[in-house]
Amino acid sequence: MEPTALFNTVTALWDDSVLPSLSEFVAIPAVSPAFDPDWAANGHLAAGVAHVRAWIADRGLPGAELEIVQLPGRTPLLLVDIPATPGHEDAGTALLYGHLDKQPPVGGWADGLDAWTPVIRDGRLYGRGAADDGYAGYAAIAAIEALRANGGAHGRCVIMLEACEESGSPDLEPYVRHLADRLGRVSLVVCLDSGSADYERMWLTTTLRGMVQVTVTVKVLNSGQHSGMVSGIVPSSFRVMRQLLDRIEDSATGHIKIAEMHVDVPAGRQDEIRESVATAPGFARAGIPFADGVAPVTGDEVEQVLNNTWGPTLSIIGADGLPLPADAGNVLRPFTTLVLSFRLPPTADSAAALEAVTKALTADVPYGAHVELTRTEHADGWNAPELAPWLRAALDSAGQEVFGGPWRTLGVGGSIPFMGLLNGIYPDAQFLATGALGPGQQRPRAGRVAAHRLRQEDHRGHRQGARRPRPTLTSGLLAAVRPQCRTAATPAASVDTGSRSQHLAVPDRRGGEHLWSTSSTIHCSPPRRRLATCRFPSRRCTPGWLRTLRAHRWCTASNRSVTAGRQCRSSPSSRRTCSGRCVSSD
Repeated sequence: MEPTALFNTVTALWDDSVLPSLSEFVAIPAVSPAFDPDWAANGHLAAGVAHVRAWIADRGLPGAELEIVQLPGRTPLLLVDIPATPGHEDAGTALLYGHLDKQPPVGGWADGLDAWTPVIRDGRLYGRGAADDGYAGYAAIAAIEALRANGGAHGRCVIMLEACEESGSPDLEPYVRHLADRLGRVSLVVCLDSGSADYERMWLTTTLRGMVQVTVTVKVLNSGQHSGMVSGIVPSSFRVMRQLLDRIEDSATGHIKIAEMHVDVPAGRQDEIRESVATAPGFARAGIPFADGVAPVTGDEVEQVLNNTWGPTLSIIGADGLPLPADAGNVLRPFTTLVLSFRLPPTADSAAALEAVTKALTADVPYGAHVELTRTEHADGWNAPELAPWLRAALDSAGQEVFGGPWRTLGVGGSIPFMGLLNGIYPDAQFLATGALGPGQQRPRAGRVAAHRLRQEDHRGHRQGARRPRPTLTSGLLAAVRPQCRTAATPAASVDTGSRSQHLAVPDRRGGEHLWSTSSTIHCSPPRRRLATCRFPSRRCTPGWLRTLRAHRWCTASNRSVTAGRQCRSSPSSRRTCSGRCVSSD
């Protein structure tokens, strides 16, 4: 086949058919189940899957069988089974993977852009889910059609598009097991959910880091106390936490002290990293928004890549028990909670690493402080199997014919659990992982929530749209309202925020309630009721002080915060929150 003819076929198909359909897919708010508990009732995931299925069905590929598979209680999965071209039935089965669920909208989109409105600007499609990972099924079909249109041949191809990858792919293994007989023996797995270091050559993802995540709470008091009265007698929960973290990480260097988190880097992978750095210098830190004057951990680019792909790291991705600076009073806090996110080398045993972390945090705790570990999870990384001679030859040929140069490899610092899953199910298969996102575009996947939950992304940060501007996770988005009030309709009540689990509901005259939540935020309902700032006495405040509640309105439909009393673009879907601080009652 002539490469120019293939290129022209794909380009025409992409411009005339793929781009319009992919743009329509962007407009579907198919948020992953981790971010939409009512996903089944809302129907957006089903709509996204049905949309892509309809487009593929309209292509009329000879012999293609399409089915939306849905096991009870699980997200839908689109399966497209395309038979081999005549005479190539013995070529084996290629499994082409992608996913159709999306990260939530978040905020921080540039002017004129938002998550669910597809915009083509300077030849790029912006919108949630275009490159992560809505394009995958379209790209697979385009490749197969181009082969057929230009006289090429292929073996059996099965396209599998799941709908819960951004939630950690909890449904994928049950589906693969369920479909095992239909899938048969898979000889090649193609994953189109990764990225590249530049657009000048072909990039293969060969390693993914594993992860361990744990929420740790250090508790020293049953309720907060005046720091002037008890400091020096009661140990600080924050100081105890610091001592525990010192057992895990060297704060001066970032070196992780847990032996179970370290492995020997294979010599072949080290050689690949040196080749990649020499080919595309600077790619490791491309797109990272360093603050002015901040230097990377090391200036050696090879070490940067090794640290990011084979070195264990610790990131503190969440905290509780610490008020906002504007709300801080002279209180020795009862507890400190941190969410610890560890990234592990691709071949590390994540279960053993979690066990070692648990022991380090809970053994011989200073002062006998109470330590509680919750929301623990772990996942192994992935190290691609060695390329078979036939695949290496095919990549060499494609690299030269399409890009005019050799392909290179890339390690991804985040976690994509399904790669290890599929490798375990098909241990004899070859793996080819790549993707459309270029330098800097795959960051931040740790925003996978704050990733996989506005939990984890990497993972998992998160990738949003096709070569799209990266939305930022912002704080302080809600606007504070300062006026004071105290009315009979909203009676004062005592609130104890020393306990993370205590809630207080205060009824209002419309039958709604103001709820004090574990995150020290009051969620106010009904949504159309205007709230002002009210003072509630609080046992957390020291004598002579009152708790001041500041009301905010957050318009979920428009992703905007407005002052209470102003109109939202879609007020029925708005909600208000209230935050508080101690103020003198004198």
